[in-house]
Amino acid sequence: MSRNALFSPGARIGRHTTLGSCSSIVALRLARHTALLPAALLLAAALATALLAAAPAHSSPRATSGQAARYTLGPGKVAVYDLAGGVVLEPTTGPETIIEVTFAGRDADRLKVATGEAEGRRNVRVLYPDEHIIYPPFGPGSNTSTSVRPDGTFGGRNSSLWPTGRRVKISGWGSGLEAHADLKLLVPKGADVLLRLMVGDVRVTNVDSKLNLDIGSGSVVTTGTRGGLAIDTGSGSVRVARADGLVSIDTGSGGVSVHDLRGGDLVIDTGSGDVDVSAIEASTLSVDTGSGRVDLDEVSSRSVHVDTGSGGVTIGLKSIVDELNIDTGSGGVEVSLPRETGAMLSLETGSGGLDVDVPLTTLHRDHGELHGRMGDGRGRIVIETGSGGIHIGGR
Repeated sequence: MSRNALFSPGARIGRHTTLGSCSSIVALRLARHTALLPAALLLAAALATALLAAAPAHSSPRATSGQAARYTLGPGKVAVYDLAGGVVLEPTTGPETIIEVTFAGRDADRLKVATGEAEGRRNVRVLYPDEHIIYPPFGPGSNTSTSVRPDGTFGGRNSSLWPTGRRVKISGWGSGLEAHADLKLLVPKGADVLLRLMVGDVRVTNVDSKLNLDIGSGSVVTTGTRGGLAIDTGSGSVRVARADGLVSIDTGSGGVSVHDLRGGDLVIDTGSGDVDVSAIEASTLSVDTGSGRVDLDEVSSRSVHVDTGSGGVTIGLKSIVDELNIDTGSGGVEVSLPRETGAMLSLETGSGGLDVDVPLTTLHRDHGELHGRMGDGRGRIVIETGSGGIHIGGR
């Protein structure tokens, strides 16, 4: 058997010889030696062959709509590839990652599942035989496409280097292969999971593992995660709650909400969408948005960076910061911080007022600029806006 094997759902991963194949072998050998066998022996052999042929064969069943199948990938690094469907990740007490696959849709019986290993990860891949997939939950008028490699994988940094990949389109309606695969991943503690999903929503609950969620279009909601969490979605909202460890969020368009994070860094990058962060303790907090409002509250971090092309910024710090850097093309900025904060302060606005409600020394103000020292001046606070007022207040 080759390293990458093709299965229908319900198949067992391993080596199997069916009784049906045995009957073919017996019949071939009979044909070669017919002339040498006595009549009685021929009759006995024919009866044995008939009994073998009548025995049930252990072949892989065909997939049907609503049928669930389970695949075990083992511990360590794993990867899952699916073009369309919803995905749920939950914890398991066992040592191995388990994938439950449920096919759905009018043409569900045409889907297959492949397993194998690539780039140091054991993987499960849902195979779609058509180049146009219809996924009704995507919605009328919605469509996207991607290049799928011959083995059913897609995405990744080197995806543009696969000229043999076929282009697959996914739409919310129309003519094509109406089928998708909903997945449930049971993840053990300490695993390393890569999920690549083109269209569909993802839900994660109480998983204590390293997760890399790469979504083309769909929302992501996580609750109670531990370990590294990386989320990348081309289009869709992201909500993270009760996370422990490094969190990285990258979305082309869609709002981002993070609440109750402890430890590690928090990095958020969104092309378009509001960012709402509250009750976090992070080594570094970095927010970069092309357009959208940024609201940060109850933040404990030694280093905070915010960059927005268009949108107001509001920050509430509950601990002393070593470095605070805010840059917005247009939009007002409001910062509240502990009054015992010590920092060198530099504010600049192209148009808008400058209002500082904390004690300053060595104050210098001139033509939309303000420079001064707060307390011992050990930290650094730099705020710039092309258009909009700036307000600094104590708490």
